[in-house]
Amino acid sequence: MVAVRSSIGWLSGTQMIQATFEERLREATARALSFARELVIDTIPDEVRYDLRLIPHHDFGDVPPRVDPELQALWNRSSHGWVWNESFERVVKALWHDGRVPEWIDFGVHSVEGDITYLEVRFSRTLATDEALWYSEAGGIPPFKITSPEMPADFLKRLERHPPEAGESGSRWSLVPRKKKQAKIWGG
Repeated sequence: MVAVRSSIGWLSGTQMIQATFEERLREATARALSFARELVIDTIPDEVRYDLRLIPHHDFGDVPPRVDPELQALWNRSSHGWVWNESFERVVKALWHDGRVPEWIDFGVHSVEGDITYLEVRFSRTLATDEALWYSEAGGIPPFKITSPEMPADFLKRLERHPPEAGESGSRWSLVPRKKKQAKIWGG
């Protein structure tokens, strides 16, 4: 089968080739870093790692979630759906499966530790080859959707009480510390 250029990248038939997925992952990473730099006070380093979050189709307690077979190994090594501190290469290996990728991948900065920025990568447990099934916003990078860093729970109330003066950056916030986020997830 011959690879052809489509409106969303190089495809082989309807499948996304690995090089296109890697290109889009790099672009999504760059956009997420840029977006976070506009919103938060913290310094956002260029060095990144990825925290993966498999989103269940249901939460039925002890009933195992439905997971595409290619994602089963990742699910098996996860902790409550989370896989922490992954490299770019491991993300590609986890999410690209012979042209099949998650239908949607929500992607954004969630914390900084030292000189490393951590991106949260939430994604569908359903893989698809059909580009019509890949979710993204207008001007986006299918199947990636860039999300904002988590806003502190009291941020909007603080902003209402103390609106910024003209030219101030009072509408920006600090990132939630990574250890605090992990503890919240695990109930610690």
